[in-house]
Amino acid sequence: LLLFEFGACLVWVMYSTGTSISQKLSGFILWDFINQFFVVPFKNFTGLFACVKWGIRDRKGSRTFLFVVIGIAVSIPLLAIVISLLISADVAFSRFMERMIELLNLERIGMYILELFGGIPVACYMFGAIYGDTRKRHTRQITIEGASASLARSHRIPQPAVYGPLMVFLIVYFCFFISMGPYLFSAFTGDLPDAFSYADYARRGFFELCAVSAINLGMMAFVYALTKRAEKEYPKLLRTLTSILSLLTTLLIVTAMSKMLLYIGAFGLTRLRVYTLWFMALLLVIFIVLFIWHMKPFNAGKPLLLISVGFILALFLSNTDGIIARYNVTQYENGYLEEVDTDMLMYMSDAVLPSLYDLRDDTDDSSVRKDALRAIYLHDRIDEKSFVNRNLQSALVREKSATPKSA
Repeated sequence: LLLFEFGACLVWVMYSTGTSISQKLSGFILWDFINQFFVVPFKNFTGLFACVKWGIRDRKGSRTFLFVVIGIAVSIPLLAIVISLLISADVAFSRFMERMIELLNLERIGMYILELFGGIPVACYMFGAIYGDTRKRHTRQITIEGASASLARSHRIPQPAVYGPLMVFLIVYFCFFISMGPYLFSAFTGDLPDAFSYADYARRGFFELCAVSAINLGMMAFVYALTKRAEKEYPKLLRTLTSILSLLTTLLIVTAMSKMLLYIGAFGLTRLRVYTLWFMALLLVIFIVLFIWHMKPFNAGKPLLLISVGFILALFLSNTDGIIARYNVTQYENGYLEEVDTDMLMYMSDAVLPSLYDLRDDTDDSSVRKDALRAIYLHDRIDEKSFVNRNLQSALVREKSATPKSA
C-alpha cells in the first residue's frame, strides 16, 4: 500500500506539472514510470540539499536555527555523559529519567537514530522526484521518439527462432491437460483423487501452476517486445500461437484457483490465501484481456492498467481481516469447518472482533467460547499498546463489546 500510494503520488505530480511523456493513457505509461521512478529522482537527488542551502543563504533567522541545531547535535555525546553522571549522583533524578525514558520509549534510541539517518536518502529520493517535476529538471531524458526508436531496435529475434519454442511449449501443455485431465479438474467437483488429503491435493501443483502462469506472461511479453517484425504489424502465425498460449494459461489459472478454493473450503481463510486468490484472479483477467486482444487487436494497455489499479484499490479498501474472520466463524457455525483458528484472529486488526464476539455468544462448545474470550482479552491487551488500531472501526467494536448478548 505504501509503495502504491507513493507511486500514485508521483504519477499525480507528473500529470499535474505536465512532465509526462504522453498526455494520454497509452503503452508509453511504462516509460513514464521508468522516468519518474529512476531517472528524475536520481538526477535531482541533491536537490534537497541545494534547496536547504538556498533557504538559509540570505535569511538570518534560518541560519541561526541551523547553527542551533548543529550545536545541539555536536553536544549530544557530552550531554549524554553529563546526564549519566547526574543519574548516578541523585536517586530522584534517576527516577525522573527512568519515567522520561519510559514515556518517550527512549530504549529504542538506537533504532531512532538508524531511522533518522536511513530516512535521509529516502527524503532525497522523494524530494528529488517532486522537485524535478515542479522545476522540470531532467524530465525529458526519455521522449516518445526515443522510446519508439528503442522499441523498434528491440525487434531483433527472427520469427522462426520464436515459432519453434512456442510450438514445443504448446505441445507440452496439450499433453499435460490430456494426460492429467481427470486429476486436475476433480477440484471443480470437490472430489479428491485417491490417496490425497485436501492439503496435499491443493498444495501439490498449485504453486507450480502459479509459476507456470507467470512464466507464460513473461514469455508473451518477451515475444512481443523482441521478435523481428514491422513497427505496427504482429504476424498472424505468431498471434495465433500466443493466443493459444494465453487460452491455455487461462485454463491453468482456473485450475489453480479451484484447488485453492477447495483448500479454503476445508481449512478456512487466511491473509495469505486471500492475497493468493487476489493475485490469481488478477492474472486471470489479464490473460482474458490478452486473449481478446489476440482475437481482435485494440489498445490493450489502457484496460490492463485500469484493471490492475482497480484490483489494487479493491484489495486495499476492502475489510480483509473482517472478511476472513466472518467467513471462518460462519463456516464453523454451519459445520463446514472443524475449528476456528482463534490464535490467528487474535493478532489481526480490530475488524475480527465482531466475529469473535459472535463466536463467544453463539457457540455451544465451552472450549471454543473459552478460546474466543481469550482471543478477545489478549487482542484488547495488544491494542492498548498501539495507537495504530485506534480508528472508527475500533470505536464501533468497542461499543459492541460493551453490550454483549450474554455473559
